[in-house]
Amino acid sequence: VLDVNNNPKNPVIAARSFGEDPELVSRMGAALVRGIQEHGMLATGKHFPGHGDTEQNSHLELSRVNVSRARLDSVELRPFQAAINAGVRGMMTFHGDLPALDTTHTAATLSATVMTDLLRTQMGFNGLLVTDALDMNGVLGNMTMAEATQRAVLAGNDVLLMPSDAKVSIQAVVDGVASGRFTEARIDASVKKLLMAKHEFGLHRERFVSVEGVRQRVGVAANMAPARVAAEKAITLVRDSLALVPFTMPAASRVVSITVTPRVDLSAGRIFDAELKGTFANLLSLSLSPETVADNTAGAAAGGTGAYKINPEPALLPASVDNALAIARGADLVIVSSYIGATSNTASMVATRGIPELLNGLRAAKTKVVLVSFNNPYLQLGLPLTEAHLIAWSPWSLSQRAAARALLGKAPITGQLPITLPGVAPFGAGLRR
Repeated sequence: VLDVNNNPKNPVIAARSFGEDPELVSRMGAALVRGIQEHGMLATGKHFPGHGDTEQNSHLELSRVNVSRARLDSVELRPFQAAINAGVRGMMTFHGDLPALDTTHTAATLSATVMTDLLRTQMGFNGLLVTDALDMNGVLGNMTMAEATQRAVLAGNDVLLMPSDAKVSIQAVVDGVASGRFTEARIDASVKKLLMAKHEFGLHRERFVSVEGVRQRVGVAANMAPARVAAEKAITLVRDSLALVPFTMPAASRVVSITVTPRVDLSAGRIFDAELKGTFANLLSLSLSPETVADNTAGAAAGGTGAYKINPEPALLPASVDNALAIARGADLVIVSSYIGATSNTASMVATRGIPELLNGLRAAKTKVVLVSFNNPYLQLGLPLTEAHLIAWSPWSLSQRAAARALLGKAPITGQLPITLPGVAPFGAGLRR
């Protein structure tokens, strides 16, 4: 992901980005491209020309980045140029409106001005150009899949990703040639690129990659070791007003761990709590999941024809919050961890309803609280300040273990914010422990 996430209200990129500084994103992005491609894979940068400074989720509606061309050159486009200079082989498009690049208010995915004139001619990209999913409302709006398909071809895309009806898209390409909207030579050029890439990676001999083979090659100790180091070095302590971190209370202390997680995420908190329990044998673990009311009429804000729908805003039920407060009563310390973050159906990054009530209730009881974010780095915004706030950046097991080890003083805390938390902490902040 080469997007510069400089807008805290961005509902879909968040921790997928390297941060808000274009130089940092450029350096990290180019390094990742080189690492991927030096080890036998084809890297793809996204979402060109930049999905960072937007407050719309392109799965749900046409996103808009309304800044000048000079700003785009100095911020959004820099990481993509760095990746191109590093030899990136693939690029994925952005279903967004950028008036400084194309005044027709069409999704960049469907704009030849953006994808051919800018990306290929001006910036020198000559690899595979892949659309973001064509079943997203950001690209479809109210047009048909056939029309979106043909416009994607006209814009210069080589791969049409995830049309809602593949047969319709295939027929649209055939019809586009038959009607003269584009030539067969244009299609052949993209097909040649695809076939050459497949040949390079041996896919002409074996069409499918063994999933088990990937596990055996990727999930090995040699790869897990640097991943573990990265997880530990990323841990960022944003706030610690009472110097609670690392924990120094007696092992017999009453510690409560409250995990806020989507109901479908069965792994959330398991490794984190297990690591804590090694020190606090009496640790009490509690899981809270936001509830939603099914609404089959809920659709994209644009009223589009795509497959993605806005979820009714989930919330922690008042009864579950009250139960958590009752269980936490008298605790020496409460850790509130959130595993909720951006998804394809997220319209806002505002913290889950019910978390403010939970934190206010704990404050009223004069309970010391450590807030841990395992997904949304902007979680603290809009929430009551807690005594300590830690960001782990990822919900995966390595990050859970790293966060627990950091809190327990088993690993140093050296992370710095690659983003600004307005009203909370500046770019580069991070307490060392």
